[in-house]
Amino acid sequence: MTCEPLTAQTVHDRVRAELDAVDAAHDRLRAICTDLAGNAFRIEIAERLESQNRRNRGLSYRFFGEIAEPVDGVTWPAGPKVRDVLASRLRLTAGEVKRRSRLRHGSGRDDR
Repeated sequence: MTCEPLTAQTVHDRVRAELDAVDAAHDRLRAICTDLAGNAFRIEIAERLESQNRRNRGLSYRFFGEIAEPVDGVTWPAGPKVRDVLASRLRLTAGEVKRRSRLRHGSGRDDR
C-alpha cells in the first residue's frame, strides 16, 4: 500500500469525514421504504451489503493490526491495556480483541 505523506491531523480529518459520509449513507438507506422493491432487488442489495460488510471487516482488522504494531511507533500511555480499552469501547471480550489482533497480524496488508 502506497501512502501519500500527510500530517496526523490531516489523516484524522480525512478518515473521520469518510466515516461520517458512510454513516450518512447508511442513514439514508435505512430511511428508504423497500416494501415494493421485490425479492430480486433485495437479493442484489443483500449481496452488496454482504460484500461491503466483508470490506469493512478487513478495514477493521487493518486497524487492529496497526494498534497491535503501530508503524508510527506511538504506543498507548501507561494505564489500561489497549486490549481492555478496545473491549470496552467495541463491546467485545478481551479474548475477541486478542483473536482479531492475531488474525490481522498474520494476514498481511490486504484490505479486501
